Amino acid sequence: MVISNEVFAEILGFLTVWLILATIIEESIGLLFNWRIFKSFSEGKGYKTPIVFFVSLAFCYAYGIDLIYEILRITQMADVSKGSYFIGYIITAAFLAGGSGTVYKTIEKVRKTRSQSDTQP
Repeated sequence: MVISNEVFAEILGFLTVWLILATIIEESIGLLFNWRIFKSFSEGKGYKTPIVFFVSLAFCYAYGIDLIYEILRITQMADVSKGSYFIGYIITAAFLAGGSGTVYKTIEKVRKTRSQSDTQP
């Protein structure tokens, strides 16, 4: 599949917004995780990952943010006239829960894929 420069630019712009959202969520939840009372209560219990995931899921659901829907809409790979689905919110929440590092890695992978497709005949 060949992606036009306009579609590629829109995808990168979209992912950049995701980087900002992931950073905001990461830093906001970091406040809770750095709280001395939370640290003493949750030490070694594995609460951080589910908390980040469910906060991200609530955020995505409350604001209707669906990464899968948006990528399909941008690339016109599927009929998106029906709108978002809950599974899209779950995948999006997992992506956001990965933090800004995950989003940044995704941006780099997209750029690398694009540069490789530009060099191929």
